[in-house]
Amino acid sequence: MALQITFKQMRRFALTIVSLLMIWLVMGHFIWVKTTRVDPLEQVNVDCYFLTPMNVNTAINNFKITSEIPNDTVDYEYKWHSPFHLRVLISEKNKPQGIEYRYSFNKAKALIPPFTVSKKGAILTRVKPELITISPNKNAPTTGPILLQFNTPILKESMQQKVNCDAAGHFTPLKKNDYTCWQFIPSNPLQHQKSYQITIEAGLKGVHGLTSDSRKEITFSTAPKLIITDIYPLNGDQSVWLSRNIKLTANQPIKDAKITGIKGETIIDQNTVLFIPDRTFTPATNYNIKVTITSIYNETVEKTINYRTTDLGNKAWLEIKAGTPCQIWLMQGHQEIKKIEGWFTKDLAKLPRVTMYEAHRSNSTAKPWIRLNTDILIHSFPHTSEDNHHAIGLPQTYSCILLSPQVMDQLYATLSKGFMVIVH
Repeated sequence: MALQITFKQMRRFALTIVSLLMIWLVMGHFIWVKTTRVDPLEQVNVDCYFLTPMNVNTAINNFKITSEIPNDTVDYEYKWHSPFHLRVLISEKNKPQGIEYRYSFNKAKALIPPFTVSKKGAILTRVKPELITISPNKNAPTTGPILLQFNTPILKESMQQKVNCDAAGHFTPLKKNDYTCWQFIPSNPLQHQKSYQITIEAGLKGVHGLTSDSRKEITFSTAPKLIITDIYPLNGDQSVWLSRNIKLTANQPIKDAKITGIKGETIIDQNTVLFIPDRTFTPATNYNIKVTITSIYNETVEKTINYRTTDLGNKAWLEIKAGTPCQIWLMQGHQEIKKIEGWFTKDLAKLPRVTMYEAHRSNSTAKPWIRLNTDILIHSFPHTSEDNHHAIGLPQTYSCILLSPQVMDQLYATLSKGFMVIVH
């Protein structure tokens, strides 16, 4: 029996398909959104009403919301009142208020498969501009910036017209495309320990149109001048010892310190900066050190120190930097002759960081050794793995620095009696 389809049936079928498609287009791309502010709670309620029942377990996985403030996360919670009604609660506590949010549902699953809902839109609730904080209001840096945090983005033109300071300068956003936080940059450094006033005239306009109601005056005071009260070495010193550190003390707690002209470690402790060089100073050498110190109030001071180190003539001596292994330099006056490695036989914390001198030496056992005045013996590696002085014919000492036999022979022949060793 042949299947016969009439034109009327085909038209009815086509109308059904078109109707279903239209229903899907409407139901899958329409969401009615109602927005209300709850100001005492600093909260925005966003009610989303759907034409099709949604899968309340998975639909929210395809929901996204972003703020007009770059890189600012949106704090929100959600609650389904029914498969047709989703409430999103946006918290603006400690956040910019009255800003625009962009939301999207991207193929959020409906309760009836295979229907999904996709929709994009904007949410906006406006608030009147209000200054929240000025920082710092005490001990402000004389070069700025002074930060003004508003509750909502401020129109740039209005900021220039309605906000001024009794010191010359300009206002700019702290971050690109974020008009909630502005910074005042003085044209010239402000005076230390002086009060200044910023005035915000009534009518300050937010980006989204509302204006402030009243005039506001706020004050801030600047920090005291940053002064270096103590320093070592002094500028012009002519005989600075080789193992000394550079130390500076200021009249304010220090946040940062940079030293150029020498390599080493910088340690900050309250008002003091201690700079520990990687190496000892080189004898008979002129140093030109530049120090830049920044206080916790962002005040900055620079200091240049010129000094000269002790002249050792042409005497041979050793520099030892504690480590595993220890780095050892054979020096001839201010010239580096050789870099070698050695091993301290005790815990490195027990190696004295001092200037030592040779106390005694011997080569009678065909294995040369040198005793320092701190009861530390310098000698070559023992043939056994254990540094047993009784077994290998060496005197008992507090500890040892072990070297290769070839290096030990060279040092014994090169270093004159009573030579100096600086350990750091």
